[in-house]
Amino acid sequence: MTEENVNVVKEALTVREAAKYLGISEHTVRSMILRRIIPFYKATQRRVYFKLEDLQKYAFGTRVPTAAELAAKAELAALDK
Repeated sequence: MTEENVNVVKEALTVREAAKYLGISEHTVRSMILRRIIPFYKATQRRVYFKLEDLQKYAFGTRVPTAAELAAKAELAALDK
């Protein structure tokens, strides 16, 4: 089996890979680790890894509704009163 035939989804990312995924610098990721802003896993005293799922939750943390969604919600609330 060649490497081209294997589709592997990487679940554990390094600091460098996490930074690239989030579009921020490695320094910023390390700062976030120190301040415990982002969840991470420690394999050894020096090795830090991130789960892709955790990075996705962080990146898509709070969804801001559109004006149309807010208007529809307000209309439904007005009808319920």
